[in-house]
Amino acid sequence: MGILEWGFYKLYGLGADLFYRKFVRDTEQAGAVNRAVLQEILRANASTQYGRLYGFAAISRAEDYKQRVPLSGYQDFEPYIEEIAAGAEGILTTEPVKYFGLSSGTTGRQKRIPMTSKASRIVNMNMMFFQHGLLRHALPSARTEGKGLLLMNMLQSGATGAGIPTGSGTSGGVKTMQKIVPYFWVSPLTVLQIVNQPTANYLHLFFALQERNLAYIGAPFPSAMASTVTVWAMW
Repeated sequence: MGILEWGFYKLYGLGADLFYRKFVRDTEQAGAVNRAVLQEILRANASTQYGRLYGFAAISRAEDYKQRVPLSGYQDFEPYIEEIAAGAEGILTTEPVKYFGLSSGTTGRQKRIPMTSKASRIVNMNMMFFQHGLLRHALPSARTEGKGLLLMNMLQSGATGAGIPTGSGTSGGVKTMQKIVPYFWVSPLTVLQIVNQPTANYLHLFFALQERNLAYIGAPFPSAMASTVTVWAMW
């Protein structure tokens, strides 16, 4: 490992530790943090169709929010999401929707979660730093400069009528991070683009076994690890 790469990993580790410590501090004052985030969301989206409907601009307390905005499930937001998918803007967010993350469908048909550029940045920063901070805290091996095996992909499954890309929530995050993926994870970008999942899983493990300092193995769902091990045994 060259000195520049070593320095990069050290800075990455410092950033990960900062994210982890911030998370711990936030959990100690979770109520205040949640109320602050709520106010930020209300102010940013007060001019949207949904914000005007429930008077976001006049809400200054969590109690006001509970009184004005009804308890809602995905089915309540689905009509708005259909409008966004068709190309409408300013419906739920002032910022344009750039991507629809698809749920796994374990509780029924897949749900479409609208993602803006800001939301994507927040997800990416947490995938990069907070996730690694948790690993560094829990696993001594993750405090080394070794790469990890992350069983994910960056496949886009389709697009809406208005051309907004759709795919799993994690795939969208990985796709926007593709320039830095080789620094953190053992699998080349081409493996993350393979549609056939058993083949992709086999290659994930192939590259992981060549990494002498493999730091960790991670996946969005435990089932991904189980299926990967099964594929390796079959091949």
